Amino acid sequence: MKDYVYWAIEMAIVPGKAEAMKSLVKEMVPTMEKISPHTRIYEFSFNKSDTVCHIFELFEDSAATMAHLNNFDQHFAKRMGEVCKAQRFVVYGNPGADVRKSLERFNAEYCDRLVGFFR
Repeated sequence: MKDYVYWAIEMAIVPGKAEAMKSLVKEMVPTMEKISPHTRIYEFSFNKSDTVCHIFELFEDSAATMAHLNNFDQHFAKRMGEVCKAQRFVVYGNPGADVRKSLERFNAEYCDRLVGFFR
């Protein structure tokens, strides 16, 4: 478990852009599944009023995280920025310095592991 990097993101959806966000997400998931093979979990959930989207992602290690971030930037970042904005971005695991540098733009918060298990 020591190499995994994972995060939970809370995104505020721009008013009137919920359907555009859902459409984008439906495009992103199969694309990222193909081009980011070391991404283990990539999940989007919407609240009942479609004003907030929660994203949970888990990566094998920092290298996989950086590959995913580069793919996201290349293919989807601009469009995602038009339909939502990160409200809270919490990172867990063992992200490397390159991941931390890349996530500065999101004002990411880092949590240190205390105890637990991963199956």
